[in-house]
Amino acid sequence: MGVAGLNRERVLGFAHREAVLRFLATTDGVMCRGEDTDPTGRTGITVSAGRGPGPAPSPANRDREYLLFDPRTGELLASSATGAGEWSIVYLERGRTDELG
Repeated sequence: MGVAGLNRERVLGFAHREAVLRFLATTDGVMCRGEDTDPTGRTGITVSAGRGPGPAPSPANRDREYLLFDPRTGELLASSATGAGEWSIVYLERGRTDELG
């Protein structure tokens, strides 16, 4: 599971977000691409990493995955498999609930 998948499946506290960012910062092939803005107007720092090959024609054959992080909180704001600025998933809210759905 990648960072975007982890973000979809779990609500990460500050210590876990910090650990993810430290991991990305020390991983070969991960590149900081500077500031960008998501479709809601939030500004963050974009990082990208190469994606592994998958069975053709698979979405996993795309070259890079892009992630937009809030520089103050480490929250993942958006992600994309097509390119920075083309955010296919935007994270608006996170939290826990006692109700399904």
